Amino acid sequence: MDWRQLVVSAFVGAVIGYTTNWIAIKMLFRPLAAKYLLGLRLPFTPGVIPKEKGRLARSIGDVVSDHLLTNENISKKLQAPEIENKFISYLKDKIEESSSKTIGEVLFVLGTAREEVLAFIKKPFLAALRNEKLQNYLAAGLTPGVMSLLARCPAEMTGTEDFYRAKKGIISFLKRESTRSSLKDFLRNKSAGWSQSTLTLKEALPGPLVEGIRYYINKFGPRVIIVIQDYLELPETKNLLVERIEKFFERNTVNKFMGNVLVLMGKEPGQLADSIVDEVADFFSGEKNRELLMKKIEVLFEQMLDQRICDIISGLDSETRQHIFDALGDYTVNKILSEKVISDILETVEDNLQNSGITWKELLGADDCKVEKYLQRVINKISSSPGFEDRAADLLNYFAGYLFKIRISDVLQFTAYNNSTPVKEKMLYYYRYIVKYHLPGILDFINVNNIVRQRVDELDVQQVEELLLHIIRRELVAITWLGAVLGAFLGITMVVLQVFA
Repeated sequence: MDWRQLVVSAFVGAVIGYTTNWIAIKMLFRPLAAKYLLGLRLPFTPGVIPKEKGRLARSIGDVVSDHLLTNENISKKLQAPEIENKFISYLKDKIEESSSKTIGEVLFVLGTAREEVLAFIKKPFLAALRNEKLQNYLAAGLTPGVMSLLARCPAEMTGTEDFYRAKKGIISFLKRESTRSSLKDFLRNKSAGWSQSTLTLKEALPGPLVEGIRYYINKFGPRVIIVIQDYLELPETKNLLVERIEKFFERNTVNKFMGNVLVLMGKEPGQLADSIVDEVADFFSGEKNRELLMKKIEVLFEQMLDQRICDIISGLDSETRQHIFDALGDYTVNKILSEKVISDILETVEDNLQNSGITWKELLGADDCKVEKYLQRVINKISSSPGFEDRAADLLNYFAGYLFKIRISDVLQFTAYNNSTPVKEKMLYYYRYIVKYHLPGILDFINVNNIVRQRVDELDVQQVEELLLHIIRRELVAITWLGAVLGAFLGITMVVLQVFA
């Protein structure tokens, strides 16, 4: 046997085996696109991986989702004792690291702005406040506290610092321009509603007010008659009457003729005016005439009371009507909110409360059921008012200002964080609950299979090649050299067979 022939055969076989395996491996990735010669596509182009990239993506996705990242495997791994301990240790370290910070600072570190938090919780916050069950729950919760306050006697409160503080607050509230404006608007709206009222003045006005008007008519009516009598005897009144008489006699031919007749009879306009004034004054000076006039005024007043409000108002034009409503509202507000009236009312209330031995509950006739229903109506009315959303947003913003300033350490102290065993148990309970009941749904929602397929499809062929080579580079190199070894072995085998043939 010629040893040189043996070496050459082994070397040639190794080169052939290495080269063929290297070419075969390269043909998995190359060429990247199909090659054409004279319009015909060359076989084995493109390479296997570029050609079957879609199927490869589906296969990888199926393998990962069905055998690697399954719900059972992930859940089992996350519930392993070492993973749970790592989670608790990590969470504890993060809590202790943040304990010196405020809630606002933690949110800022997490990349969440205050406005984002408020915008996130505003809608559920408003929905919760408008929830009927929650409103009833709040009313039921507030009722015992309100009833305990109503069980106190009003006399206990008078003379205390709280009472005078409340009194001062009421005065301050009533003196506000916004209060005056709101009361004026309320009175104007009420007055405008009278234009549709079919009630008479007697039915609409309070009884004491009607009796008070009658009293003032009877008391001041005679004085008014005396004032009229004195007014008629003034020189200025006589001069005005003379001017009116002269204008009357100059108005037309008939009037001028009557004036000339009076002149011939020796009656000048001045004398005529004196005569008229004297006659009217004599009329008012008579006791019976005064009584008849007062009775007539009383009859007119009663007739006015029997008129319907809508009939009275309908006789006015819209401008005059609005002017009267505005003037009435302004006059009423100015009278009600004057310092003297407010002071007199509060002093009267205080005196009555001091002399009263009954409780607020007895004074108001309140019980648990009435108070709870009243609170329900108040809460419902507030939540359905036009400006509720703005006021709720202001309230939320107000509380958020305090909430964001609270330190994590204060929250932990409030939740008894120092008692580590219950806290650790709660953390583990919530962790296991999420992993057991919510993780499968989250993984199904994420859909690992689709994520892997989509990601592989998004890679170009070179990136897929790098990915596969990163995983099986050593194996491919071993296959290449295995081809060389097998080629050398076949070369030696051929020489041996030739020798013994």
